[in-house]
Amino acid sequence: MKRDFDRIRHLLLECEASPSGHYMLPSDMGTFDKYQLDKMIEAGLITRKQSAFGIMVKSKYRTKEGSADVVATEEISLTWKGHDYLDAVRDNDIWEKTKATVAETGGNATIEIVKSLAVGFLRKTISDKTGIDV
Repeated sequence: MKRDFDRIRHLLLECEASPSGHYMLPSDMGTFDKYQLDKMIEAGLITRKQSAFGIMVKSKYRTKEGSADVVATEEISLTWKGHDYLDAVRDNDIWEKTKATVAETGGNATIEIVKSLAVGFLRKTISDKTGIDV
């Protein structure tokens, strides 16, 4: 399975948009997204932890007194490195330029190269607007 930088960016944006700063992963998340999350953890972009989300009554197995199980869920949150990466690739124009450049040079790039390209385009945009080299 391959990394998908578009999907990684999307998952980072979803996580950041969470009001609590912790994004609850859907229980029906597919293998592809789980793989992307594993790669994001390896890259230091996110942390993932399991947490107790709530109580679910299992009526099918209910006894006279009732029966309930704690439903365990997973949540992710951005690391400092994840925020930095997302800030570099957040702008749609910069993201499209970054992807196009990678595609033009064979389509292969590490996450560091993707971030460096995006930061380069971001610096140029800021410099063009302000006249200040950053």
